[in-house]
Amino acid sequence: MMSTSEEKGGLDGLASVVTQAREAARDKAAATRAGANAAATSSSSTQRPSSDGAGAGDAGNRESELKKQEEALRAAMEERLQSVQRERERILSLQAELKRLREGRRDEINAVRQRVEEKDREWSYAIAQATKYRELYEKWDRDASRAKREKERMTEELRSLIFADDDAKEKRLREMLAQLATKS
Repeated sequence: MMSTSEEKGGLDGLASVVTQAREAARDKAAATRAGANAAATSSSSTQRPSSDGAGAGDAGNRESELKKQEEALRAAMEERLQSVQRERERILSLQAELKRLREGRRDEINAVRQRVEEKDREWSYAIAQATKYRELYEKWDRDASRAKREKERMTEELRSLIFADDDAKEKRLREMLAQLATKS
């Protein structure tokens, strides 16, 4: 179905062809008349006008010429109309193809966009988890470092206590040996 603007555009083109054909027919008829008048003027000076109906033959000739022009005009209009219809069908076909391509690409683009958004959500979740676990790791690392320092401090304190106890025992043992040696 043709839209109003397409119909108008097709009709405007057709009207311009008709107008051009009419102008061409008028110009040709005028030229023919001018040529005929010039020929009649030149022949009238040499010949006498006859009353055998030559003027009627000229009118019949002119009428057949107009019919030929009218047929040519009708053929040109029909050809132009068919041309406009073929062009319209081609344009409609191209529009349908463009629409199909746009919609096909639109579906593909939307699918890719959804996958990108899904990967973005996964990436955001992974970053959040990494940040969370990094913070936990750093806390656990600090706790482990603190526990290691505390263990080393306590180990040193235990060693000091053991050495002090060993020293105290050795000293007591010497004292006891010294007392035994003095008593005997």
